[in-house]
Amino acid sequence: MGAESRIYAHADADIARLICDGPQSSEIGKVVSTFDLGRDFHILHYLISGRVDADDSAATLILAGPQLAECSDHCGLHTADRINAFYLVLNALSPDDLVRRIDANMMLANNVYHAEFAADKTGPDGIRQRYLDLRCFIAKCVDNGLGAIVTVC
Repeated sequence: MGAESRIYAHADADIARLICDGPQSSEIGKVVSTFDLGRDFHILHYLISGRVDADDSAATLILAGPQLAECSDHCGLHTADRINAFYLVLNALSPDDLVRRIDANMMLANNVYHAEFAADKTGPDGIRQRYLDLRCFIAKCVDNGLGAIVTVC
């Protein structure tokens, strides 16, 4: 089956509290909205950021952020400010530009998870649509001042 990723939008105060207070997973708070990145999380991370791993830049939000301590898998916490910064990155990258970055050989050489599906006959259109859906979800988070938790498990 493999790893999959979801983004859970939360009230910014809940995210800030989790980052500061040493969170308990039972104290996460109510999920406002959810976006399923599925198995495309690493492809999108790579195409958006140009990196396989994460750093402190806004472009690497999918695989970055302070971790929820109780999770054995990736569980990055992001405040509304961080979501806003990610939105600016997404807004500056057109879907066509993102698709032009698809290079299956380079992605496979860099061990980008699920890269073999990015360049098949339906892959670029699927990646384009997933990217557009991600931009729309992040825009709604920004409009509502939400933070988010990004999981990969």
